[in-house]
Amino acid sequence: MKQSLMRLLLVASVLAIGSCKQEKPEARSPYPPDYFLKEITKLQEANVPADVEASLAKGDHRFLLCEDFGASVPGVTWNDEMRKKYGTRILDGTGDMIFGEDHKRYKMVAAGYAERYNKLLWERIQEAEAEKTGPETPIQATPQ
Repeated sequence: MKQSLMRLLLVASVLAIGSCKQEKPEARSPYPPDYFLKEITKLQEANVPADVEASLAKGDHRFLLCEDFGASVPGVTWNDEMRKKYGTRILDGTGDMIFGEDHKRYKMVAAGYAERYNKLLWERIQEAEAEKTGPETPIQATPQ
């Protein structure tokens, strides 16, 4: 009888402790359910040269920035002078939180797109500046 009572108290204690445990809630995505799958498709089908030309035609010389665990501008060696002169545009959904496997994949695809875009943008900016000032450009940065 005493052993049965001890077992019952042990089981009750374990259940009581288990019910008091607070689990950390999962981070909820602020994005609609299929958002990242659609964005992956858009970026994979994107025409980077056309995108760069469209931006330049609007006077938009900003480089694409990925926020992942600190900001990065893929594709070029970024410096403060470039930041001041051209600026950046943050790619949506590239922050440090990950909302599932589709989001993780999106971030990789977005970084690849940003790298291609930034390299081509820098080439076009250097070409345009060379036409204005001659072969030397005032800011020296090299593709990564």
